[in-house]
Amino acid sequence: MNSPSHRAQRLRRIAAVGDLLAKVSEGEWAERQAELRATEQKLKVIVEYQADYSVMAARKAESIPSVGSLMLYRNFSDWLGGVGEEQERQVAQAQLMADVAAEEMTKRRSFAKSLEHVASSAKLAARRDHDRREQSGLDDLATSGRRSRELASGLLDSDQMHSAEGQSPT
Repeated sequence: MNSPSHRAQRLRRIAAVGDLLAKVSEGEWAERQAELRATEQKLKVIVEYQADYSVMAARKAESIPSVGSLMLYRNFSDWLGGVGEEQERQVAQAQLMADVAAEEMTKRRSFAKSLEHVASSAKLAARRDHDRREQSGLDDLATSGRRSRELASGLLDSDQMHSAEGQSPT
């Protein structure tokens, strides 16, 4: 049986699944946002360390007697710069993933709202169908009651007419 109430119940379950998918997507977005914040924080630490190291290396360069020591400071500074660049790429990747998750979350939430709207419309249609059937049943009862009264009244009138004439109705 595919009545409007069964359809409404089925659509309600589908809307619940849509809402669950949207919530999962929202959770994924929150995770991506947390990852983005963590990679940004790492980048901030690296940039601050690079700045501190540059100041320290500049001070040490004045007092370092050997070229080998200067090369060590320079090599470490270059390596630190590479680490910073890699962290910037990771921040960009995390930002992209967060943006994709946000877009997916928006789409899934919109889809879930659409499903909820369809389910609500189906529930309203089922309610109207139920009310219409109920009213039809009440109208049928009223009609049959009126018809019964008319028949009873007609028989009564017929009995009275036959009695007045002195005849039996049968």
